[in-house]
Amino acid sequence: MIEAIGATPTNQQTHALDELGKLVAAKLKRHEGQPTTPEEDEYIAKIGLSIMSGKGTGKDAMASWIMLWFLCCFRNSKQPITGPSRDQLRDVFMSETSKWVNRMDANGDPCFLFRDNIVLQADKIYMKDPDNPNEEGKSWFARLRTAPKSKAEEEQSKTMDGLHADFMMITIDEADGVQASVITSLETTLTDPVNFMVVIFNPTKNYGYAYETHYGERAKYWIKLHWDARKSDNVDPLKIARDLDTYGEDSYEFRVNVCGLPPEQSPDTLVPREWIDHACEKEPYEEETAMRIMGVDPSLQGGDPAGIVIRDGWQITDLIEITKTNDTIELADQLAEIFIDFGVDMMFIDCIGNGAGVFHILKRRFPGKVRGVDVSTKTTDKRKRYARLRDELYWKVRESFEQNMVSIPPKHRLTKKFVNELTIMKRDEDDTNGRIKIEGKAKMKARGLKSPNLVEAFMVTLASPDAAVKSSHKPKKPRDKYRESREALEEFDRNWLVA
Repeated sequence: MIEAIGATPTNQQTHALDELGKLVAAKLKRHEGQPTTPEEDEYIAKIGLSIMSGKGTGKDAMASWIMLWFLCCFRNSKQPITGPSRDQLRDVFMSETSKWVNRMDANGDPCFLFRDNIVLQADKIYMKDPDNPNEEGKSWFARLRTAPKSKAEEEQSKTMDGLHADFMMITIDEADGVQASVITSLETTLTDPVNFMVVIFNPTKNYGYAYETHYGERAKYWIKLHWDARKSDNVDPLKIARDLDTYGEDSYEFRVNVCGLPPEQSPDTLVPREWIDHACEKEPYEEETAMRIMGVDPSLQGGDPAGIVIRDGWQITDLIEITKTNDTIELADQLAEIFIDFGVDMMFIDCIGNGAGVFHILKRRFPGKVRGVDVSTKTTDKRKRYARLRDELYWKVRESFEQNMVSIPPKHRLTKKFVNELTIMKRDEDDTNGRIKIEGKAKMKARGLKSPNLVEAFMVTLASPDAAVKSSHKPKKPRDKYRESREALEEFDRNWLVA
């Protein structure tokens, strides 16, 4: 069948197709009442096939092939196909399917032998049925089916219920982005002997349904395949070498996108991925009494960009990088423009090293509105739980995510970078006095990781006292709110160790 559409599978794809063939053959034997072997019984007990993969390995192509194969080989079969969104399925899955259906050989003839027997629509593919032309597309089809994210989980699951057939294959593309309630609901429809699921995903999380098809109690019910991009015939070795050099072998980017493995969550992880994802999923809101705070990590050394984070209360509104200057005065000018353009109330700058020069320029330009934070100084915590101020502020970062206080803009162009930086942050070994320490930039670079400049910028904003954070930055707010803000900042000056 695969040769019939002009495809040449890679070794990874061939292995997956072989496993799928064994799964379907075993379930067919049970359906037909034939005796089965112990090995076939193991396949019969499986919910389906789960492929955890790096990027570029050809998983979408394979999903299209098996959808066409199942559609053409099993009369009156049904195939619900779901993913994170209908647009994603149309743009990726249906586009990939159309490519293979309409593929031509060197002579200009169609490669797909059954091209004239199917109808390809935007959301649906179905077989023509000469015996029942009036029923075409009603009982023999593959169809996109997604649950609106705006609905509650119970409503989402109900939208996926109702499909049943002797021959049914459920395909879940980019399964890591599909709610567990949706997949669980689809699983409950697998009531007939030749019903199964195909789950394909890039493992961006270390929790959720897709993750559990490879790890934990659920995994024993799945045929588990892992596609490492380094072993794929489809991925250019030069691309892998660039990713290795750019991100480092221990980075989130390399582990997830190249190795095809979920992000690590060891006991020393500072902010678990699940907490970060919750922050990205929070609905934007109007913080009526929030002060607009800007955090800056100047990072003029080693070619690292300057990182800027702007937040209203706990809602991060903007992430900015400045990459075009190594000059202190020029960087200060650019930061001043951002301060004015965004209507910032207070700026906090990491004032160690070259940051000191930037801080001294800006504090003269905006008197009373710029604070320098020397994170190398001793902690302000009376119980002395932290090795230094940096460790204390980073622990505040952890606590803010743990309490689900932070909101991250999901569609911002730098959100992915910010999230990746958060993911790689780790606790260091506690010092001899049992105090909390956070891994420093030098150790991170020794692991091949880039400096987390955006996260550092967010971290220094937590030097702001809570009373100041809750004060209004908007001109329409009463002046007494502004006075409350000034009083809180004056108290901050008296009690916090800042430059």
